[in-house]
Amino acid sequence: MTSLSDWLGTSDQSGVSMMGLDGHDLESQTLAMTRRAEQLQTESELLDDQLGDLSKLVKDGVGEGTAERGAVTVRVDANHRVTDIQLTPKAIHLGSTERLRKALLDALDAACDDISGQLEEVTGIKGPFSPLDSFIESIPEVAAVLPEDLRRPPKKPRTEQAAAANADQENDA
Repeated sequence: MTSLSDWLGTSDQSGVSMMGLDGHDLESQTLAMTRRAEQLQTESELLDDQLGDLSKLVKDGVGEGTAERGAVTVRVDANHRVTDIQLTPKAIHLGSTERLRKALLDALDAACDDISGQLEEVTGIKGPFSPLDSFIESIPEVAAVLPEDLRRPPKKPRTEQAAAANADQENDA
């Protein structure tokens, strides 16, 4: 027995290794696998750090937005749930409930944008994540024929109908 294949009994009659362990490039393959293992370990540590940062942000993250020169401040958590609303004395002097409503909505939008930006920074995923967009992008045949307005519907604008309904309710009261 002169080779590992002979010793293991894994060579054919011609003496050619059936395991690929007797090649001259065994050392280079071992070195390449060692490098790949180190690379995977580095990637794993990086992903662990990112996961830790994301977990902390989801647990403790706060997005904050203000409107009307600080009259209204809204804070939201990572799930875009309102956690706090602060009104300063300036809010009393806004002149109308419609203006206060708009200030609250503007501050809420700013707070949601703030926490979304923090999530983007931690995850590296740009823009609002959409499962539908991801699904469509994974099927190029569908993406090619589906009109853009169906793939990415516009953000719902604030309707003045809601404001009118609120004004009607106030008039009734």
